[in-house]
Amino acid sequence: MEKSCDLLIVGGGLSGVLLAAKLHEETPELSIGLLEKEVSLGGRLATRDDESGRWYLGLSAISEALLQELGAYLGRDPEGADLDEFICSPVKTLGVISGSNMTQVAVEQTLSDEGARAVAGAAAARDWTLVDELLALIEEAKRSDQPISNLWKGTRKSPSAIALEHLARLWGIADLWSTSPESLQQRCRDFQTALLRGNWSALCRELLEPARREGACEVSLETAVITAEYKDDQWSLRTTKGRFHSRSLVVAQSPWEAMLWLPKDYWPNRLVSVPTKTKPISAVLMSEKVSSFGEDQDLPEVMLVTAENTQVYLDREHHSVCFQATIPYEMTLDAPEVVKAVRRLKRSKKKLANAVSGFASSGEHIALVPVAWSQPLASNERRTVEKLDFTSFQQKHLAFCGDSYGPGLTSDQNLLNSVASAAKLLSGR
Repeated sequence: MEKSCDLLIVGGGLSGVLLAAKLHEETPELSIGLLEKEVSLGGRLATRDDESGRWYLGLSAISEALLQELGAYLGRDPEGADLDEFICSPVKTLGVISGSNMTQVAVEQTLSDEGARAVAGAAAARDWTLVDELLALIEEAKRSDQPISNLWKGTRKSPSAIALEHLARLWGIADLWSTSPESLQQRCRDFQTALLRGNWSALCRELLEPARREGACEVSLETAVITAEYKDDQWSLRTTKGRFHSRSLVVAQSPWEAMLWLPKDYWPNRLVSVPTKTKPISAVLMSEKVSSFGEDQDLPEVMLVTAENTQVYLDREHHSVCFQATIPYEMTLDAPEVVKAVRRLKRSKKKLANAVSGFASSGEHIALVPVAWSQPLASNERRTVEKLDFTSFQQKHLAFCGDSYGPGLTSDQNLLNSVASAAKLLSGR
């Protein structure tokens, strides 16, 4: 099979879908092909999709700023659905399972002595002054460039350090000690403000509906790109479903995924360092169907199982639960380490059932998300990157968008900025 269009977008996550919707509105005559390797749209934020058989993943929350941008395009379609149909209530509490007990703490208190008490007990709360001193170093720019390991005054076995490590993993930081206080605090803010959850796969389909209805956008699911070549002002992509051709190409995948098929010679110099200077974080996931949420009707949608270093995400709408282990990407290349992570997930399931009377789930589905988050750049490297003009890597024939393309610590803002710069160039406006 061979197909041609004006523009190919590789990646059907929120960035690729938002860019397609944006370009169709600004340049309706543009023919767009969107290639997604999974069975449904949504990328790493894809929620459970009974129609396609896609299981729910824990990486499902976005910020208010990104939601407003998605809603703006959804609202412009008079035949479309309302945004409220896809949004669930934001997560307000964090549950901590220790032994057979469940402790709850307000999300805004996670980086405080109250959060420490919930995660690691009263000793952590008493010891929390060390964390407060550490975060205060953000105000001292000359010192905040250093990793936490150089600034920490206590031992790594102290209760507050243990609590901080648990929280860091929840925020997508597998190696607390190599990151900076500023990065840690920003990830905490992201967690507190980017907890709007919803059916993002369905929302993505709805966002593309105007373009698909008018024949301007064709979506090809389960289409993984194998190789890409640019010759005579034309892109040729060999995929698992045949060849696709276009004048322009947009990479809407993380650089770690795209480097598997886009030759290094095509990458702008300023982007080559993105995958080499950051450390991707993987997530090992075990999803199950929930038959009973138990007697606790106020069960938090996000929980920590401290003994197993795992996180638990509930999706009440789809009656799903996802147990998640956050580990460095390098560890996923070692099969025994992944097996150990799966065992931790299964023990977490038992601990959840012991802590919540009547909770029951079954039908486990185990998956690996190779790149769930990127470990933040070291502060000195990030400050160098911030000085670059990140719109300069966008080209008419090759553009990039997504949460990995930008200097910011806030992934949703990187996504919005990169989509805006790509759309501006490709639409000629």
